[in-house]
Amino acid sequence: MIFSRSGYGIAAASLVFSATIALADVKATVVRDDKAAFTVLSVEDGLVNSSVSGIVQDSKGFLWFATQGGLCRYDGSEFKIFENEPFNEGSLVANLIQNIYLDEDDVLWIGTY
Repeated sequence: MIFSRSGYGIAAASLVFSATIALADVKATVVRDDKAAFTVLSVEDGLVNSSVSGIVQDSKGFLWFATQGGLCRYDGSEFKIFENEPFNEGSLVANLIQNIYLDEDDVLWIGTY
């Protein structure tokens, strides 16, 4: 099933990866002295779930978080949440997202169960 929201191609598929990427939910910001500074993002900031199985960044700079509560897009200031809507065929098939991948065409692939 493939669907699109707000001009972003998001393809939901059953993907099998040999390993799950487990990354911390942080945002890097370059500061004046060219050292990276990190800000921790959490449910208090709008992340739908604190269990994050993967993070990717698209060509527009959005950070996409695969969580056990849905797909989260972070624009640098706030989160937009994508979740399963039972009677909406264009929504996610499930909220528990195990895998996330951004291909060379900037299409976001997610694996749910």
